[in-house]
Amino acid sequence: MIVAAVALAACETVYTVDPGSYTFKGGISTLSQDVAPQITGTAQVGQKLTADAGSWTPEPSTVAYQWLRNGNPIPGATGSSYQLVAADQGASLKVVVTVSARGLADATATSQAVTIGAGTLLPTALPTIEGKPKVGSRLTAVAGGWPAGTALAYQWNRAGRAISGATTSVQLSCRRQRRFTFRVGVLTARSSYPRACAVTVTLRR
Repeated sequence: MIVAAVALAACETVYTVDPGSYTFKGGISTLSQDVAPQITGTAQVGQKLTADAGSWTPEPSTVAYQWLRNGNPIPGATGSSYQLVAADQGASLKVVVTVSARGLADATATSQAVTIGAGTLLPTALPTIEGKPKVGSRLTAVAGGWPAGTALAYQWNRAGRAISGATTSVQLSCRRQRRFTFRVGVLTARSSYPRACAVTVTLRR
């Protein structure tokens, strides 16, 4: 709340604010932006972006944020950070920063836009094969760890070649008395992510 305004010179006014006082050239009564807000972080689905509010004179007492997708407010996205989701792929994101200080008018500034790319699917654990590679035995592929919502597919390989029709998590070992190496590839698909593949370590019969 402004309790006093005293003209000290033709181009300078002191506004006394509880608590403290600020001096403004030309009688300015709002916050002044020194450095514009900006967005940092990796602009890919699944990653987190962080808003830097920039710098202001005087220093604001409160800072509010609103994230925008293609110019429209994102519901609930009012924090200093934002977790990118599938709906953000290909979109232009900005953040609007509103700053406040007691006795001064609020000020608003908007960051430069960033364009959001597709995410990267990375396993938290690699696939493995369970079972013993004996003639007629059953081998089972364990897919490893992937983010929730990831669709999985399988392709078994024997001696470096894909086994026709062997596209489930379970595979019978060969019936002939020969030595082979078995591998299984886990193919993944998820909205707004490129397809990914992880291959197990070799299992030798």
